[in-house]
Amino acid sequence: MENKEFHRIFGEFSEFKRKSSILAEVAYLSDNWDEQGVAVATCNNQFGVFEDGGVYGNFCRQRICPQCQRRLSLKTYALLLKVVKVTNGRWLMMTLTVRNVKAHKLDKTISRLFLKFSQMWREELKARFDGCFRALEVTYNAERDDYHPHFHCLINVADDYFTSNKYLKHSALVDIWRGYWGGDNDGGADLRVIDDTEKGVAEVAKYAVKPFDFNDEETAVKMLDELFTTLRARRLTQTYGTVKTALNAVKNEYKELEKKNPQDAEKWYFWNGENYFSRG
Repeated sequence: MENKEFHRIFGEFSEFKRKSSILAEVAYLSDNWDEQGVAVATCNNQFGVFEDGGVYGNFCRQRICPQCQRRLSLKTYALLLKVVKVTNGRWLMMTLTVRNVKAHKLDKTISRLFLKFSQMWREELKARFDGCFRALEVTYNAERDDYHPHFHCLINVADDYFTSNKYLKHSALVDIWRGYWGGDNDGGADLRVIDDTEKGVAEVAKYAVKPFDFNDEETAVKMLDELFTTLRARRLTQTYGTVKTALNAVKNEYKELEKKNPQDAEKWYFWNGENYFSRG
């Protein structure tokens, strides 16, 4: 593996390992997440690097772990980029939003978002769009102490979409989404062409598993309790149509590539509490 590429991976691992260590300390402050805190604290304490650049580590796979979230984001990006390359047609970015909600309404709001999107896809969008990758993002507004759940979607359309009767104007999408969500001003929508495919895919992959951030311990504990409880066991991403078909095929290819023997790793690195180091 080239030196520059290794240092990119190495530096990123160190950065997100530090974030995971901080978050583990926050989890210990909560009454509910000691077990998850231990898992995050020990996540990827050692990893091996293969000659082709692949990495093997003891990842905890906790949804709250910044390091695992970043790793999943990179994997999602790689998979979606492959999907884009093997799928015909053009690509759009669609964003669907609703008003911010207080913590006690977040769980029901997210459930309703999933329900209304599924209905809208089945009744309105399926006939216009060939495929879709949908990712849920939830952000927190510290000043208002509320949450903003919303969707980012990668949309696949036919080459003749813009000249056909399938074409959907931005204003029409807004009206449709508000109709399903309910309320004239309680839903927003954005639909635009992706000119730079790699950049567009990176945006959607980033939102699918955005790392958990916080500004102070009190806020962090509150966010941890609320978000981890609300998002636990939920599917944060969903695929439809051509994207679903292509992604399933690509995943099968990657499963074969991921079958590596740890003993074949070229070099091993270990966490000392501040940085990764090599023993030889």
